[in-house]
Amino acid sequence: MTAFSDKNFKASDYSTFRPQYQDTWFRDILEYHSRIAENKTAIEDKSSKVLDIGCGPGEATIPLIKYFNDITSIDLSAVMINQLKENMRRYQDENPDLKFNGFVSRSEDVSEFIDDNSIDLVTAAECVHWFDIEAWFQEMSRVLKDNGTLAYWCYLDPIFLGNSKANDIYHEMAYGDEYLGRYWQKEARGKIRNLLRESHGILQDKFSDKFKDFEIDYYNPPDFPKQIKFHLNKKCKLIDFINYAKTWSSGHNWIKDHSDISEDSDEYVFNIFLKKFKDELNWEIDTDIELSWNSSYCLARRIPRS
Repeated sequence: MTAFSDKNFKASDYSTFRPQYQDTWFRDILEYHSRIAENKTAIEDKSSKVLDIGCGPGEATIPLIKYFNDITSIDLSAVMINQLKENMRRYQDENPDLKFNGFVSRSEDVSEFIDDNSIDLVTAAECVHWFDIEAWFQEMSRVLKDNGTLAYWCYLDPIFLGNSKANDIYHEMAYGDEYLGRYWQKEARGKIRNLLRESHGILQDKFSDKFKDFEIDYYNPPDFPKQIKFHLNKKCKLIDFINYAKTWSSGHNWIKDHSDISEDSDEYVFNIFLKKFKDELNWEIDTDIELSWNSSYCLARRIPRS
């Protein structure tokens, strides 16, 4: 996860070019959480406390403002936390009742900031593959209130809908060692490419004494238009996709490792990316494309303490 902690990482680009989570997804989380009467009451009277783990610049934190007034966000990267605090200022100005805190911390130990049995909802978006998963599940079981909700999800490997050649180019560039392939953190990337199946299994098998009511699903865009509660689709320009690729940890690591290559150079990996699309598909930077991401989610409920 060192790429996102690098002081030169452009957290603002992460906010701009990453796909945005749909409000329907957050409503689905609330629907699950509200199946318990006291949870529903706490949401209605705005007394619920939310902990957003691996928050980045606020991709999940900010949408949660619509439903909650007490949010704490945690990220290992000071760059991300600083960007989130900047992003949150206007919402705090607009809503004087909004209580927000952002802390730099490991996700597996938030005891410095979060008390036992104090959080109604934990969210973790596009970050669980970086964690020591058993330590994280244990820590989340500590902080969650009885019947509190754990919600985490991931997405990766966008599919260019209706264009298999574009998908071939993507996989060559993203995973070929000649390009970005050797710049991923292999263990974390392997976990997310398996759509967190290992993590889901550990939660169900090793933490069945602490969590229940598991809701887990997967989406593979070739199954389109079949969709699960959490899915990401986006219509954009080719240049938007290229800018999104620059927010990958592998993209940042490549740029850092090739600081002598300018963005104008033909050797700049993202220009090579663009050239392949142009030469093989006759695409330009303003060509319209449609993307859909592989994705997975898990919802689970904290078993009440005896």
